[in-house]
Amino acid sequence: MVNVPSAVWIDENGVIVRPAETPASSKGMADILGVGETAYLDALRDWARNGADSAYALQPDERAERQHAPDADDALAAANFRLGEYLVERGQKEAAAPYIAAAQLLRPESWTYRRQAWAIYDPGQNVGRGWFEAAMSTGDVPYYPPPQLEAEPVLTPAEAAEKQRARYRTLFG
Repeated sequence: MVNVPSAVWIDENGVIVRPAETPASSKGMADILGVGETAYLDALRDWARNGADSAYALQPDERAERQHAPDADDALAAANFRLGEYLVERGQKEAAAPYIAAAQLLRPESWTYRRQAWAIYDPGQNVGRGWFEAAMSTGDVPYYPPPQLEAEPVLTPAEAAEKQRARYRTLFG
């Protein structure tokens, strides 16, 4: 999981039915994601009623395709980030800076790393215009990847990112 909110569907046997995705669980989030206002919750209700027979319960190959397995860069980013946190906790904020920066470079999609850096070095960036500008600067990677519900058109990451930028401009100016 790289952002909040995230949802994972796990069945009674502990099997991940849908890996981490952004749930459109409110009208505002549905607007940002560009999905129908009740589409995500309707899919969730369908799965709760129908279990493995739900059209929204992914097959093992689909789950594997959508699941992001950590790679070497993810592990190195996490190690750098944790070392940075360790140094900050010990009052060595400046010594931590290159490690926190390295984590962000290795895993730019991690808003946790960005937010933590803002909290440490530039608290005002995490709200208002600073956040908005950062969210708009993600290129072909949408800030909130929309859930891929079969009833909805499947967008490429670039299409989803552009759709979100347009919605953000409308909603936030």
